Amino acid sequence: MSDMEEGTLSAEAEAYFSSSGEVMPEDKPDTETAQPETSAVQEPQQPENPAVDGDSAEQDGDPNRTVPYGALHKERSKRKELEAKLQAEATEKAVLADRWNMLTQAMQQQNAPAVDDDPEPDPTVDIFAHTHWQSRQNKKMLDQLQERETQAAQQQQAQGQERAVADYWHHTSQEFSAQTPDYNDAIKYLSDTRDKQLQSMAAAYPQFQTQEGRNSQMNAELRDIVITAAKTGQSPAQVVYSMSKAYGFTGAAPAANAVVEQLQTIQDAQSRNKTVAQASGNPSGDALTAQAIADMSDRDFERWYSKPENQARFMKALGGR
Repeated sequence: MSDMEEGTLSAEAEAYFSSSGEVMPEDKPDTETAQPETSAVQEPQQPENPAVDGDSAEQDGDPNRTVPYGALHKERSKRKELEAKLQAEATEKAVLADRWNMLTQAMQQQNAPAVDDDPEPDPTVDIFAHTHWQSRQNKKMLDQLQERETQAAQQQQAQGQERAVADYWHHTSQEFSAQTPDYNDAIKYLSDTRDKQLQSMAAAYPQFQTQEGRNSQMNAELRDIVITAAKTGQSPAQVVYSMSKAYGFTGAAPAANAVVEQLQTIQDAQSRNKTVAQASGNPSGDALTAQAIADMSDRDFERWYSKPENQARFMKALGGR
């Protein structure tokens, strides 16, 4: 135990108190381990663990200060969203800036003056170089003029060929149609048939979806037929007529108003009969006329013709017995 606990003072302490504090005790290292003064009962220290599984968590800095974990998580999520938004805006600005630079460069190149690959030399500096430059310029102008003349000649030749093809087609068509009465009907039949074929191909060939596109195709095919026929000495009209026959053309359609012709025959026969009867002094007794039958409706004609005596009169008027 120490001197304070035994109730006695050390020699240094007695000298200090007896001299009224004039004699200071010398520092003496304490060989005994200094024990901190503690109370008789000490509470056990609790481990400082942050509360991460509850509603609070330890905050950086003061270990005894905590904040709600939900609020901390929400704050961190907002910060991440803000950082992502800022990054996206920065990327968008960079892309826009890059495109703007590309557009600016393209406009500058477009508006830039054309660079002369053969600038004119100064005749006062080098008269020979200027003379050679003039020769090159003259040759360039002559080449351009010759190229334009060549293009014009080619275009004129192509137009001449087209006119020749059209003239040959019309000439042979006129000659053949004069000998073939149903030639025009055959041409129309072939044109209508080919048009339907091209319409069926419109899904694969969009140019055939319009009448103009189909007509252009048929004209190109007809041109090839005329040129090939001319080279082989054939009549293109005869070739097209044969093609129409091969596609199913069977000849000119019958007259659309054949009944009118029959009625006219009836009327002519009645006129002859009436003239003979009047000449002999006998009345005609037959009031049937072609105009009367023509003016009948379909129902009236069927009802009139359903009678046997009318059928006999009709057949007799046609020249039957």
